[in-house]
Amino acid sequence: MPNPNREYEEARRMLVRGVAHAKAGETESAHRYLDRVLGIPATSDQKADAYYWLSQLCDKEEEQRDHLLSTLGYNGAHHRARKALAILDGKINPAEMINPDGYQQAVPDDPLAVDGERFVCPRCGGRMTFSPDGESLVCEYCAQENTNEEKPQLQETDFIVGMSTAVSRNKASATLSFECKACGAIFLLPPETISLTCPHCDSAYTIEESETRELVPPEGIIPFKFKAPEAEKLGRRWVQQAYSLKKPPTLSALSGIYLPAWTFDIAGYVRWRGMAYENEKYHEISDKEVISYDDIFIPASAPLPSHFSKLLAEFEASDVVPYKAEFTATWLAETYKISMSDAALEARAMAYKNFQTLLKRKEKMRQISNLRFASDEITIASFKLVLVPVWIAHFRMKRVTHDLTINGMTGSVYGPKPPGKLQKFAKWLLED
Repeated sequence: MPNPNREYEEARRMLVRGVAHAKAGETESAHRYLDRVLGIPATSDQKADAYYWLSQLCDKEEEQRDHLLSTLGYNGAHHRARKALAILDGKINPAEMINPDGYQQAVPDDPLAVDGERFVCPRCGGRMTFSPDGESLVCEYCAQENTNEEKPQLQETDFIVGMSTAVSRNKASATLSFECKACGAIFLLPPETISLTCPHCDSAYTIEESETRELVPPEGIIPFKFKAPEAEKLGRRWVQQAYSLKKPPTLSALSGIYLPAWTFDIAGYVRWRGMAYENEKYHEISDKEVISYDDIFIPASAPLPSHFSKLLAEFEASDVVPYKAEFTATWLAETYKISMSDAALEARAMAYKNFQTLLKRKEKMRQISNLRFASDEITIASFKLVLVPVWIAHFRMKRVTHDLTINGMTGSVYGPKPPGKLQKFAKWLLED
């Protein structure tokens, strides 16, 4: 069986020499070696690198673009090629590019002024609240309705552009916020808020001091589809059924809150290698499979309500609409504490793990032993910050307070189930 590393050794040597000549500005010699890589047996990565360095030798934009597209044809996750192509397309201004190792967000000496937008009924002066249909403001007193005719488009940020130019940092704006001293949750304050109760730990506050923070505003939001009475009805019914109660229990501290989540689009390839048994002997085979995921939701806040990860998996990207201030005019909204970069790593790992499981289930993979995977060609295409609707409630059972989490769009309820007989017996043994 031929050694694959030895088979591509010639291409490796030609590539090393070609890159060295390209960096030295010796265009003719660099062309000769790089063109050689494309004419002999070489790996996809080697051909991708050869095309990328050929693009750096071009004077004409059209030729440079062709070489960059060829690079991505062999390796869709080639970050340098994606960045160069984004510059050609005008998505990245080279003057705005940052050094990620030395970048620091500028902090103003004085707090920035925050203008809270207040929504008042033009007929009676009452408070306007956003309707569950996500399209209009309705007066709480006279039912006057104002429909927003603007239909803004939901925007996503290219990941390479965001990381190269710090666009997610640069678009941060001064936002009035309050941090719970008990659990550390940070909330965006609606205009004229004078008090609040933390939905996570039930700590009550009178708002005397707030803080101005530089925060990235959300691009999208999933509106609440029902109000407090319906949420309470759903929660009481769940507790009654879960605990086999004769009467529905009383829920305490029911709160509607928008929680933040990052979403990521992931694409690229997963390379695999293994041993196949054919003609009474084993031989090594390899290939790669396309991976593509749209809008992987990753929690962006802390602390998180119970069962939030299960609830988050229920939301669909099609439910997300462009964010408007009206949505949070009368609702408590929590801001993110988990950075986009940390969430991106989690989303990529989640996609990779899930895709490995799917590949192993394929019929052709079941015949291959010593199966190994590589994730270096998986890339994050784009991201956005969204707010999702959640109802948080509490109930007491045998002098113990429990949490309920209700999906503000689907109505799904999550909470602690009562222990079974085996669990009760184990607890009895431990306490004895």
